[in-house]
Amino acid sequence: MIINKNYIKTLIITLSLFTISCNYKIQKNISGQTMGTFYNIKYITNKKNINPQKIQTNIKNRLEKINNQMSTYQSDSEITRFNKFKKINTPFIISDDTATVIKKSIEINKITNGSLDITIGPLVNL
Repeated sequence: MIINKNYIKTLIITLSLFTISCNYKIQKNISGQTMGTFYNIKYITNKKNINPQKIQTNIKNRLEKINNQMSTYQSDSEITRFNKFKKINTPFIISDDTATVIKKSIEINKITNGSLDITIGPLVNL
């Protein structure tokens, strides 16, 4: 049997790259529940000392913060308290995150000629 030298070189390079990539890239999975649904995050890292539990805790904390700010299902969330606020000419302080989402919503409302309307909640609730 005659084996082509280029074939052997290609095979060696391919196996070497595969071995190197397997040694340095580790796929991790994180999953959990939030906002009445589930999430599953997959990421690849080349760090062996990464702490998936710490990453999961950070993600969970961030999602809880967003939920506490902008959930329309939580009676004590920032956005629910804002929507129930009835005082005229009285400022209602909101977080930077909520302000960013509202500003982006206004931009999208303008771009879509009103197709996105964040004030429609009361009509939906009827």
